[in-house]
Amino acid sequence: MKDCPLILIEPDHGFDPLTHAPRFLLGKTYPRAVSAAGGLPLIPMDIHRMKEYAELADGLLLTGGTGPHPRLYNEDFDDPDAPKTVNVVRDEFEMALIDAFIKAGKPVMGVCRGHQMLNIYFGGHLVQSFPAKGHPNHHYGTSHPVKVREDSILGRLFGTEFIVNSYHKNAISQLAPGLKITAFSDDGIPEAMEHESLPVFGTQFHPERMRGDDKNPALGPDMTPLFEYFMGLCRQ
Repeated sequence: MKDCPLILIEPDHGFDPLTHAPRFLLGKTYPRAVSAAGGLPLIPMDIHRMKEYAELADGLLLTGGTGPHPRLYNEDFDDPDAPKTVNVVRDEFEMALIDAFIKAGKPVMGVCRGHQMLNIYFGGHLVQSFPAKGHPNHHYGTSHPVKVREDSILGRLFGTEFIVNSYHKNAISQLAPGLKITAFSDDGIPEAMEHESLPVFGTQFHPERMRGDDKNPALGPDMTPLFEYFMGLCRQ
């Protein structure tokens, strides 16, 4: 058993606004959550070395970001402005990472976009841009309750109902084979899932923001135990 598991955190891919040079981007809340739970965070940088990353690291954390290209699940855009926000370089990088870690039998945790990418990897589909109007409005940083299965990871750690944050316009519409939904918002959005046999799970909300000094939402549970659970999987 490893005392300090190595956790690969998948970064976003962008450009420096001044020099237009390509760069990796990663919010600080992800590595801080991993470190607080006892892990050592690393980032991958070379798409040609995915197998080596999967051999080196003990687990993979998939982060949030803009929505995946719908071609990944054999669909076209339903919004003419949507192509401006996708990142096909990141899509390719991330699918290669997931594939390497799944084939290596290593644990994978997905957050927001990462949760959606796991569903796509296993054969599921997304709703691309569900209506922003409604209660709650999931798109722009709100908070809302979720109902959780008692026999799930979240249910065992935090109970069957609690408050989470929300920053997304895509969501799971067709669940992939082998996955099960373990939490829903009141308006029916899948908020968490687990694989039936693999050490793989995801949340639509952002647990890495639900801890520390500026926990978001303030009334939600401290999600450090979820990252500690993930570290436990990665130590095995």
